[in-house]
Amino acid sequence: MPASPIERPQGRNFRRTRRNVIAMAGILTSTVVGGTTIAHAMGGWFRRGGGGGGHGCLLCGTKILTDAGETAVENLGVGDMVSTVSGESQAIKQIISWTAERAPNQDWTDEVAPIKICRSALAPNVPHRDLYLSPGHSLFLDGVLICAKGLVNNRTIIRCSKGREDTLSYYHLKLEDHQIILAEGAPVESYPDPMSRFGPDWFAGRKSELTSRLRSAISPWVDRRKVADRVRDRLDERGDCDLAA
Repeated sequence: MPASPIERPQGRNFRRTRRNVIAMAGILTSTVVGGTTIAHAMGGWFRRGGGGGGHGCLLCGTKILTDAGETAVENLGVGDMVSTVSGESQAIKQIISWTAERAPNQDWTDEVAPIKICRSALAPNVPHRDLYLSPGHSLFLDGVLICAKGLVNNRTIIRCSKGREDTLSYYHLKLEDHQIILAEGAPVESYPDPMSRFGPDWFAGRKSELTSRLRSAISPWVDRRKVADRVRDRLDERGDCDLAA
């Protein structure tokens, strides 16, 4: 017999609380072993190229919407016109690239492993292909910037720690000013420098993610969630539906 309209929200709220409590435990565990994690990260991979590691970057192969259509990020050049969600096109002022390499039989660390945003993870056909971002890259959702690593749900948004490639190449596009561009059809951030960003970056650190998860965990009783919390909870629930489909 189908669940009644009253039972369905209760089940959804229980899953939200359980999911966020589990996430909080994971954050606390990673904080306790943080020193070991950092040591492992330094020993397991190294970076070469133009810098930018750990910040907002797009994995090689990512298609960016330009005035000439979608173009792989590695094929773009200074002066190319990139489309923005505001409707304005801006010329690329600088492209920064960096490459991470890992030792044999090592997983990619959390600081480097790409975050995979599966097709339609954000909304129907958004992104319209799987999108791969560096952990520190932000998406622009419901009017706020949300760090990709804070949206991982292991279903539709996944940290790719065990990829087959031993080399990852990332690219960061700098335009004239802070803009939101379209990568595989999803709104992602582009900024000339960290000080130019027009809003706070949610889930950029363990403390902000932990307090956010706590707000979501207790929300069935006391709902103090911020916009970014609600976005993540919505995407988590969307991932649950996709998993069940």
